[in-house]
Amino acid sequence: MVYVFVIFLNLVYIYNFDICKKRGSGLAYNSLLLIAVLVAGCRYKLGGDSFGYERMFENIMPNISQLIGDSSKYEAIALFSPSWVVFNAISKSICDNILLFQILHAFIINFVYFSFVKKHSKHKFSAILFYFIFFYLYLNIEIQREALAICCFLMGVEYLVEKRFLRYYFFSLMAFSFHSSAIILMIFPFFRFIKITMPFLLCLFLTIIFIFEYGVDILNLFLISDLIEKKFNIYKNIDSNFNGKILGLITYFIFPYVIFYINDKILKRENVFWKKQYLILYFIAAIFIGNSSIGSRFNNYMKPMFFIVIVDFIYNILHTDFFVRIKVIAVSLFLVIVSFLYLPAYFQDTSYILPNSRYYIFWYPYTNVFTKDEFVQRELFLEYFLSYTRSQHDNTDK
Repeated sequence: MVYVFVIFLNLVYIYNFDICKKRGSGLAYNSLLLIAVLVAGCRYKLGGDSFGYERMFENIMPNISQLIGDSSKYEAIALFSPSWVVFNAISKSICDNILLFQILHAFIINFVYFSFVKKHSKHKFSAILFYFIFFYLYLNIEIQREALAICCFLMGVEYLVEKRFLRYYFFSLMAFSFHSSAIILMIFPFFRFIKITMPFLLCLFLTIIFIFEYGVDILNLFLISDLIEKKFNIYKNIDSNFNGKILGLITYFIFPYVIFYINDKILKRENVFWKKQYLILYFIAAIFIGNSSIGSRFNNYMKPMFFIVIVDFIYNILHTDFFVRIKVIAVSLFLVIVSFLYLPAYFQDTSYILPNSRYYIFWYPYTNVFTKDEFVQRELFLEYFLSYTRSQHDNTDK
């Protein structure tokens, strides 16, 4: 019911402020931000990785005095992600309660995300709707470390566009200190010197696919630590089947390419800021085809921008004469395609973990810290999920 309320309220705001252009959008936008923080911050036993992070916070993570007093004791987990350990320690020093940690974490993520959308989208409520539907639960609950790394990237991406690389690398290094997947951010500036052509994209795809198929050991030469190499070896053994790769090709390459082509060449609504990121999207799409697990991790950094591109594209269709006679049909068809490509992830069959379960069991039904309702099936699923994850890691180590 909580999720339905949030989506309904967001739709009301879209009608009032993105479509009808009424006054008072600032207060409405901030109210959505507050709701986003509270829903994620006040959750109770939701998510898969969140369950593990909660146990880590309660049983392993130090407070500031413990971290300073005996840093060698926590050296192993500090190498894991130093800024993540410091973030936990600060939260635990303020109040040794998982609720404060969750609210603090949710506030940082959503404040940065909402600020980014507000600055870069003319239709901010519509962009936030895409965030709520396609990314919110995953970003706030599942990928907690990487979520903070993504926030660092969102704060630094403008410096990438403006060629202020020193500042960009500052935020990239900060992101890397939260999650090792941010290593991909280090090479983004080099794409600015490459012109996008179809032959180049084809060569890019074939080269990356060849490396993942026949020369994956070569990539180990570029991994700067044993921890990153271990993570890489885990992810490289988790990949989609052929059908999954075809769907990934459509979702992450063909679909964006069509949007960019129509927007820039037909609608004549080229956006210079987003165009500078096109090649990065294509590069990550190529990685996804090579290995879907690794590619999906890197793709998380680009999703906030791509959702804004999608929203701007929809409004460009509605406000252009090119689709004047079929604009409603065109937008409706486009939304159906978007839903087909992105929504099925919630309904993936997870019977290999718990019989007759679906992926959405991680977050539905919503439970909060105030009532602390127990959902036995989810708790059982989480226990099996953690056991399954550990077994996958153990098999990789062998």
